Formats: sequence, structure tokens, C-alpha cells
Amino acid sequence: MPHLRGMFSFAIWDEEKQGILLAYDHFGIKPLYYYDDGQTFRFASQVKALLAGGGIPRQLEPAALVGFYLWGCVPEPFTMTKGLRSLSAGHTQWIDGRGAAAPKSFFDLQTDLNATGGSSDAAWQVEERLRHSLADSVQHHLLADVLVSVLLSAGVDSPILAALAIEEKTTGGPRHGQRSVNAVRLRFDEYTGTEQYEVTLARQTSQYYGLKHHVSMISEADFHSDYAPIIAAMDLPAIDGVNTWFVSRPAAEAGYKVAISGLGADEILGGYPSFVDVPTTMKCAGSLPKVPLLGR
Repeated sequence: MPHLRGMFSFAIWDEEKQGILLAYDHFGIKPLYYYDDGQTFRFASQVKALLAGGGIPRQLEPAALVGFYLWGCVPEPFTMTKGLRSLSAGHTQWIDGRGAAAPKSFFDLQTDLNATGGSSDAAWQVEERLRHSLADSVQHHLLADVLVSVLLSAGVDSPILAALAIEEKTTGGPRHGQRSVNAVRLRFDEYTGTEQYEVTLARQTSQYYGLKHHVSMISEADFHSDYAPIIAAMDLPAIDGVNTWFVSRPAAEAGYKVAISGLGADEILGGYPSFVDVPTTMKCAGSLPKVPLLGR
């Protein structure tokens, strides 16, 4: 299992051992949910599929609700349905006639980070490793028999991915099944003239790298009209799920079936001011709990 790379979740039936092996990718990207009542073990790639099968009480999971309000997503292994769980990222689980065994880990991100956290490499060596890893990932994501697009913003992550895709396209050539890079970006008219208006920088990025780009305008009315479909489409509520919905729709309308996204890279590259502001604020507010009445 550690030798596999990429996004996956699967179930394999072992005829000889009369059991099923479930596996969930290293970072928990592809969903895999299960419900075990001691009599029947149910699993699927969607929560709605498990609920549609019946036999699962539709009771709210308090821990999932609290987690969503704290972090903007539901922390694994919880779901919004009590007793219905997600297999943890980087884990496998064996189920046979004797029941479900405890999940086994084949990858743990915290352990992997701790193993390299004491590196004494110079900054340029770290940057070179990061560049190599990103270029390697982009190269593999361009392996497709359809056009691959880039979900472009004015942040740090997606322009980097677009640049690497252009570089790979010009040096790697048609062996990756693609000779041009296409970008999809959103335009929020309500943000025109504010710091949140990303169109200008995104347009400059497209022009600089020669990207063929598709622009979609999103208004406040779109949020209201799409509210019900968005909630219905998400198995688990997530703040980023709304953004993904709106940027994926124009990508699909433009005919792109595959898109490279920088989702999650902000935590690595510090793409928003809050990654600096929050630690500074917490440091300044550290003494407040000691102040009588104010701390309470």
C-alpha cells in the first residue's frame, strides 16, 4: 500500500480468505464511508448512498457539527450522521465473517513531517525539493486523455501550478496528451474595486504565461439560487466546498473534465494574510486571560 501514489479509495474482495480489504489514500482525498452496527457492515464512497440503502438511523452527530463550526469542515472520522464514519486517511481495514478489524495505518502525515522537521538543509535546498515535488506532481496530473485545465486565482498556489504546467508542456511535449494549458477563473462583481478583486492579477498571470482562459462571473444571486444544489451535492459540509462548486461549474461548461487545483496549498505556502495575522493576534492576546473579569 505505501507504494501506491495519488488519490484512491477502494474495496477488494478476497475470495480465498472470504473477506474485504478497504483502503483510503494517504491524504484522505477520495471519500470512503462505512457504518457498522455489529450485524452488517456497510460501506460506500458517498454518505447519501449509505443513507439511501436504509438501516442507518438519521441522527445528528454533535462532534461533527462542533467541528464544522470550529474549522469549517467535519473532522474525520466523523460525518454529520451519528455512527456513520469515514475511514481515516492512510488506513486500511479488513472485514470478514468475524467482523471488522481495527483500521491499520500505512501512512501518517504528522509522523512523516516529524521525520523531516529537524532538517538542517539550507533554504535553497528546501526550495529546490519543493520545486521538484510540485513539478513531479503536475507532470503526473497532466497524464490524461482529455484536456487538463488549471483553476486560476490571484493567489500564490494556482499561478505556480500554471507556470509548472506551462513548463512541463513546453519541455515534455505531447507525450502528456496536451499541447496547451487552459485556465478557469471566477469574477465576483461585488468585489470590483476592493482588495478582494482578483481578476486583474489573474488576467496578468494568464497573459504572462499565454494561458487560454475561461472567465465566469459569480454574483450574490448565484449563491442564493445555488444554495440547495450545493448542500445536496456535499456529503459533508465544508467552506471550501462552496468555492469548489462555483469554480467547477464553469470548468464543466467549458468542456474540461480534469482540473489542477491549488486547494490546500494555502496552508503550505501561507497564501492569505490570516496565516500571519492570527499567530500575531494570539501572541498579543496571550495575557488577556489573566486580566480579572476580561479573561472570563
